[in-house]
Amino acid sequence: MKPLFRLKTILFVSLFIGACTGITTQHGYAPQPSELENIEVGVSTQIDVFSLIGTPTLVDEEYGTTWIYVENEIYAEGLKPPVVTDRKIVLIAFDDGVIVTNVETYGIKDGVPVQLTQQITETNKGRLTLVQQIMRSFGQITPDLIAPDTGDSRDQF
Repeated sequence: MKPLFRLKTILFVSLFIGACTGITTQHGYAPQPSELENIEVGVSTQIDVFSLIGTPTLVDEEYGTTWIYVENEIYAEGLKPPVVTDRKIVLIAFDDGVIVTNVETYGIKDGVPVQLTQQITETNKGRLTLVQQIMRSFGQITPDLIAPDTGDSRDQF
């Protein structure tokens, strides 16, 4: 009986230790520098860029058109929270005539830390509940709301 217990214990411990090893995953897609070399500023169009490197992750049209490609490398180990170990962002800007005006690449070291806040937004401020709306409307019911005057006093069939 003891050899079977030892075998189960060794198996359990090895599975437990194996479960704690880290896993690296990649999310998103950002083109490689060799792919970006084929894009010529002032010459390439949106169709050229799409055929060379594919669909962007995001499209920003606030100040002209910018295609954004984002790729994250995330490392997760056991019960620890996942950590972004590498990030690559490629921005390709277009003018109104859909010609490439700029190509920029950023990494995780180029990023600016963002401080998140725990502010709570009140969603029902100034709104009435259904019961409050019904109670408030009792004094405002007029005959016109029940049977509006159509201008013709005869019954119409």
